[in-house]
Amino acid sequence: MKMKIIGSLAVGILIGILIGVLAHHIWIERTSTSRHWCAVKTYLAYIRDPSHAKRDPQSGLSYVNAPSDAPEPHLAALVAAGELQYLDIVLPTVPSTDRAAVQHWMTFCEQHPDDIVYSCGNPSSVFPTKGQQPLHLNIWFPESSQPIVQQLISELQQMGTKEKPTAH
Repeated sequence: MKMKIIGSLAVGILIGILIGVLAHHIWIERTSTSRHWCAVKTYLAYIRDPSHAKRDPQSGLSYVNAPSDAPEPHLAALVAAGELQYLDIVLPTVPSTDRAAVQHWMTFCEQHPDDIVYSCGNPSSVFPTKGQQPLHLNIWFPESSQPIVQQLISELQQMGTKEKPTAH
């Protein structure tokens, strides 16, 4: 009788330890920064793949239907982990309708994929304002890339004030 109880107890402890190890492994997997980096890179690879682009017959422009796993929660986790910096910037002298400025920041970000991990422009606002909307950018980047991000901001500000860009 004692052997059955001890055997059952040993099996129960072993099962408990296995469940604990498995749960811990799953928890680490779900919360690790590598998982978030993987999700961001997968999203960007999908968005940048030309085979996913569709042409809008009305405007003639191309667009990509984004995957369902949006990058923002993963980027926020990477910011919280200290792996990325986040900048929410409004450039009041640069109108959001300035096609040259919009093309410039998009091209700049494409040319610096290691420095600017992700960016988006003119996120929707709950409180629309009257008049000309300024250019509003959200940028995620490693801390080491601050000079590149500052260069982008400086170039956009110069475009907004119609100054000639200075050589960097």
